[in-house]
Amino acid sequence: MTRPTGASAWRELAARSGSGGLPFSVQLWHADVPGSVVKEGAGEVGGIADMSGQMPAARVRKFRGAAHSIHNSARDEFVSALCALVDEASLEGEAAAKHGT
Repeated sequence: MTRPTGASAWRELAARSGSGGLPFSVQLWHADVPGSVVKEGAGEVGGIADMSGQMPAARVRKFRGAAHSIHNSARDEFVSALCALVDEASLEGEAAAKHGT
């Protein structure tokens, strides 16, 4: 069995997102430079701009000052962002349940 690379998994999500097939929002959270392994510059294959171009609906968030391990290096901001995301998903789920979707 082969495992997909991050790039191939992203392309698959982007393809499904473009056809309206994702029932959830996609988050693209990344560390600050130089702590991030993902490049920010335009023209960087597999970088933030490239990924955003493949899936414009993705929510991009940069954790300023964070190193590669965001949850360890920017713990308070990370936990706050994650809690807000869970709260938002919960509200969306409750609204969908009320409308039978």
